[in-house]
Amino acid sequence: MTLEGLHDDLFAAGCNRNELAIALIEACILSGIDSGPDIVRTVSALGHSKPSVGAQLSHNRGNNPVRYRWFKAETGHYRLHQ
Repeated sequence: MTLEGLHDDLFAAGCNRNELAIALIEACILSGIDSGPDIVRTVSALGHSKPSVGAQLSHNRGNNPVRYRWFKAETGHYRLHQ
């Protein structure tokens, strides 16, 4: 499924903007779009504001997998907690 298709499906299912951004960020990371600028650019191209995407990227980033969805590796690339 494309990111556009995922966005449309989640929007149709009633997800709010924050839930959409989080799901799209996760999909970006899984597909190899894993640098902050690339993630923000990709998700904002789907209609989300760059500041909002950046805020979600930061808010859900951390080393504790119980609390955070992803982390930033030493290389500067984002990874999902497995």
